[in-house]
Amino acid sequence: MTINEIIIEALHDPQNWDEDGVNWNFIDSDLWLHPESKKFSDDEKILSLDNFPDELIPSIENGGLYIHPFTLMDGTTESRVSLTNPRVTHPVK
Repeated sequence: MTINEIIIEALHDPQNWDEDGVNWNFIDSDLWLHPESKKFSDDEKILSLDNFPDELIPSIENGGLYIHPFTLMDGTTESRVSLTNPRVTHPVK
């Protein structure tokens, strides 16, 4: 597994997103904690995060995110954005 593949896996975890988009602190943590990351130096991981291509970040334009209706408890509906292919990289136990 490459560093970019580890980052992409972390980007598809809904827990690594907040109302502003990607929470890069969580992505960084997932990278360092991933079992495959021990094959890479700290400098390699830092460079990969710093130079991660924007086009690989899930977005509406590249099909990684989609907008869908969400009904609130009061019956009103609002638009929500979700990941197209969500995965959990650090499940809560």
